Amino acid sequence: MDKRFRVPFTKLSAEAWKRLTNTAICTFYLVHIVYGILNDSFLMGFGTDYLSYWSAGKIADVQGYPFIYDVENQRSTQLAECEQHNPISCDTLVPAPIFPVFVIPFQLLSKMESETGFLIWTAINLVTLVGYLVFFQRRICRENQFLVTPKNILFLMLISFPVFTNFIQGQVKVILLICVGEFIRSACSKKPILAGAWLGGLLINPQLLILIIPIFFFLKNWKVIIGFVLFSSIVLTGSLLLSGVNGMASMVNLWTKYIPEMYPQTMMNWRTLALQINYYLKSPIGWVVAGAGILLTLFLCLKLLEDRSKFGSVRWVMVMLGIFAATCAVTWQSNIPMAMVLIPFLMFAFEKNFLSDRLLFIWVYLIPLVFMAEYLLGVVNILGIIPDIQINVTLTGVSGLILNMCLIGAVLRYLYPKQSDLEK
Repeated sequence: MDKRFRVPFTKLSAEAWKRLTNTAICTFYLVHIVYGILNDSFLMGFGTDYLSYWSAGKIADVQGYPFIYDVENQRSTQLAECEQHNPISCDTLVPAPIFPVFVIPFQLLSKMESETGFLIWTAINLVTLVGYLVFFQRRICRENQFLVTPKNILFLMLISFPVFTNFIQGQVKVILLICVGEFIRSACSKKPILAGAWLGGLLINPQLLILIIPIFFFLKNWKVIIGFVLFSSIVLTGSLLLSGVNGMASMVNLWTKYIPEMYPQTMMNWRTLALQINYYLKSPIGWVVAGAGILLTLFLCLKLLEDRSKFGSVRWVMVMLGIFAATCAVTWQSNIPMAMVLIPFLMFAFEKNFLSDRLLFIWVYLIPLVFMAEYLLGVVNILGIIPDIQINVTLTGVSGLILNMCLIGAVLRYLYPKQSDLEK
């Protein structure tokens, strides 16, 4: 063999591998977007969630806010719009389970054609996301004189899979990310009432509050609770005035009966794992595994709370990271874009060098690489090389669950280091 011949990728440094992975992920995203545009994927692959918000705004504008949560209203509105773009996708209904006050921006967007509105919504969110993350990164560096900002952390956050899917689907997670980021900054500035008010912004996806609010009662952070109650009162009062009692009741009915059945196999929680185990083993044993996993997660939350860190301290922020990761693992509706709420915590932690770089790269790279592998598997299935195996949404959801549990473990290791860690 010619000595000059070298097998590709065998002598790359760690930094070169990172650059190669970044390039592969960005290329895949670009190909995915271009392919979708060429195949006119609007409302089928792109903008499915935006359509639900757009439809809610259209219904509010034409019929009134009390009718937003009527499933048949949503179905007929979305069907009429789908038929103008992609009739093949019209069998899918994604309702908008958000409080009426949060529908107001989409009432304005509904006055324009849905595809144009989606492009405007995407552009606004992209500029807002980049601008806010730059602002957040600079503020936490200036306010806390710690280590120099790790190279490329902002870029890595922007290419993470939760961010990508948020924009592809036209979701509202950028708002949640900002609320969490300001919650952290307000807490670090020792402004508990303001921190609680920002926490109230998570009412856009209220399932994110199932652990954090009880925990603040447990910790007796009364001022945080006061801020949360004040902001929540504004949201609830405004929503009640817009939609009335019947409209609010319909929203709750949507939460409890319809939403829990929306693509549960794609979530990054224990329920996803249960459904996949049940599917492959043809047995309900998956619920036993999920129940044990949820109990384990809650037990780890109690371990996190044993730290009793002072409100707004660095250790307290790390505890909150663990609690939010636990929430993503146990809450009933936990799609992958929801992981964007973890980004401000991760930036805070890695800016301060409190979690390993390895964990950062795993969090950013794992799900997009799994998603890419699923696409390749789909191609192989189409070609008939192997039997058709329906796992294309399983691995991404389970990967998200694994990452959530890894974050909890990493926070516990930070809070309670082993002797071997201290000696390093």
